[in-house]
Amino acid sequence: MAMITCPECKKKISESADSCPNCGYQLTPEKIAEIKKKEQQALKGYGIGCLSVVIVIVVFFIYLISLPDKPGKEVDGLYVGGDLMIWVGMCADDLFNVVTHDDLVRQTIVKDPNDENSYIMTKLYRKWGKKFEIRLTVAKRGGPYSINKIVILKE
Repeated sequence: MAMITCPECKKKISESADSCPNCGYQLTPEKIAEIKKKEQQALKGYGIGCLSVVIVIVVFFIYLISLPDKPGKEVDGLYVGGDLMIWVGMCADDLFNVVTHDDLVRQTIVKDPNDENSYIMTKLYRKWGKKFEIRLTVAKRGGPYSINKIVILKE
């Protein structure tokens, strides 16, 4: 037995009833057909509305996922054409054979907060169509130093 909503009192009633048992609203086959048509249209509207909300939520989550959670991606090595060009632990002398002063965009040197006898040197390079940052720890009295962090930055 299919149910429809009484247009007068909004209670659910049988579509085979001659009148609403709650309020007495008289039903005819034409009124029942009209009520069914309106209820189907309302269901379609709810479906489209719900689908629209789902689409907006999915697009929003895709947007959130695509946002970088860091300014760049920390990596253990920088590959170009399948060849490892720069890696964590690489000696600075070897680094300077791979990148040149012309590739350098910016350089900063600050005291190492964990070691009063060292500095942290950060060099920003642009080479091979990539923008990357190299961080090295440098002893105050000189000596060999090596790469301790590589960050690939988004353009």
